[in-house]
Amino acid sequence: MLLLASLDAAPLPLVEELAASGRLPELAALMKAGTVLPAAPLPLVGVAYSSEYGGRRPADHGIYFPFQWSAEAQRVRSWHGIGLANTIFRRVDEAGRRMVVIDPPECFPQQVRNGFAVSGWQFEERVLLAPWQTDARISNELRRRFGRAARTEESFGQPTVKALVAIHRALAEAPGRLLQAAQFFLESDPPEVLWINFAGLHLASHQFYDLELLDGATGSNGDRRRLASALEDILIEYDRVLGRILDRLPALSDTVAFCSKGIGPVIGWVDLLPEMLRRVLGAPGVSSPVSAVRQWVPRAWRERVAGALPDRMARELAARLWSPRADWSSTRAFTLPSDAPGFIRVNLRGREKCGCVAPGEDAALCDEIAAGLRTFTDLAGEPCIRKISRPREIFGNGERLDVFPDLVVFWAPKKTLRGRGVRSPRFGEILRHGESGTGRCGDHAEGAIAVVAPGAGRCSAPGRPVEPYDIPATILGLLGLPHDDLPGNALLAAS
Repeated sequence: MLLLASLDAAPLPLVEELAASGRLPELAALMKAGTVLPAAPLPLVGVAYSSEYGGRRPADHGIYFPFQWSAEAQRVRSWHGIGLANTIFRRVDEAGRRMVVIDPPECFPQQVRNGFAVSGWQFEERVLLAPWQTDARISNELRRRFGRAARTEESFGQPTVKALVAIHRALAEAPGRLLQAAQFFLESDPPEVLWINFAGLHLASHQFYDLELLDGATGSNGDRRRLASALEDILIEYDRVLGRILDRLPALSDTVAFCSKGIGPVIGWVDLLPEMLRRVLGAPGVSSPVSAVRQWVPRAWRERVAGALPDRMARELAARLWSPRADWSSTRAFTLPSDAPGFIRVNLRGREKCGCVAPGEDAALCDEIAAGLRTFTDLAGEPCIRKISRPREIFGNGERLDVFPDLVVFWAPKKTLRGRGVRSPRFGEILRHGESGTGRCGDHAEGAIAVVAPGAGRCSAPGRPVEPYDIPATILGLLGLPHDDLPGNALLAAS
């Protein structure tokens, strides 16, 4: 049997600190018993899940954000409407093999018959863990035994103690529910592959990484103490759950624990990028309904409205709010939704539905934009941009490279959680007004780890840093299924 344990967007420095101090004994023991392989840092971490689920390189699958641009529709679409041509879940199932997957983050609904997959078991959240399952009978039995998952929503905007306490209440139950589901399958009929995801750690890292935004907010001392230790507490509880699951695995089971993307402090000015781009191009602004909604509608009201909508309708509404509004006949470039790096797309004729930039002129336009953006600094006079890259520079060539933004803005590694704004000697000063950035206190960052602990198999290092698309190859390789069509290398081989 193969156990895949995804630490899912863990703050790796904190993981290393707690493991070294003995507060994550199970993970520390696994690392000591197994082999820690070097893992490749992902400059654009939004490609991780699609690479893990589809087994293909980012330039070939083209999915990089839950809400991304559709050139043929000239608007933003949810990843539920994009999907992948094939997934490891379907591939294993079509071979007649049995894999159980619990809470794959940001995964669109799957269809399998031999195994089982469920999303929204540890908690329900319409983007990270949209509720779906592949077998209603099994799902109903799980709910009958253990109850229904708590519902929580991540709303961007200035956080409050009350809102974070509500999120913590749901996430505190997540590790225990993961253990209950894993034990259910291990005790009844152990699958050939069990893939568990520490999904609560992902959301906890976004919300509890740094509570500086709560300075001055009202809240009891007890609630503040609970929030101050929330991230460590949830991480420690997942470690305990990992140990309990490892104890219940069949003899000679193989284990791979991995994390494809990390969490770090909030850096950058993605919320100011639309205005920065407007000034560089000297063009009329491209409006974003989502910005207006965040500015004028209080977070509590937004949460109330979103909570009353069905998930599919809420995702469609979010996609339309994310979609830029512009006079496309004269708009040469525009920004795309992002929560960390900046994304800029050229309105290229022949590629975009309403493109206006002539083919062949896009390279010069990108150079003009990049040069203008590099003139911006923070208000202390320090550069606010680390580099600006084209997708080919990041991923190489691929079938779906054109789906990516034309420019990716990587911000200088300086904490900007309470940053006031940016300025340029050529384009003036741009200040934040009202809510600061996304309201998250932790953002995705480079940070990856892969631990291989063989049981019946043996470690098979790929000879390069581990990539997310090595996970499907590992599953197929250990099951003895062909995977020569995939670029990944199996991290385990049968003895």
